[in-house]
Amino acid sequence: MIVLGLALGGLAGAVSHEVPERTGVVTVSDGESLWDLARQHAPDSDPRAVVERIHRLNELEDGSGVAAGAVLTVPVQVPE
Repeated sequence: MIVLGLALGGLAGAVSHEVPERTGVVTVSDGESLWDLARQHAPDSDPRAVVERIHRLNELEDGSGVAAGAVLTVPVQVPE
């Protein structure tokens, strides 16, 4: 049980729950999802939190998808 806890604790540290403050504008490609955008533009953040912020930034309704060609503001991780 302790080993499992340590392993999960190590995995949790690999992803930050903080969403980048910096944003950028992207155009959604065919077949791309908000989850894809979150992982691409803020790879070290929790994608669930990034998707939630994309929803807020773009005034999207929960559960709504995005169409190819849509222009969205997304959080962008600054390379270190």
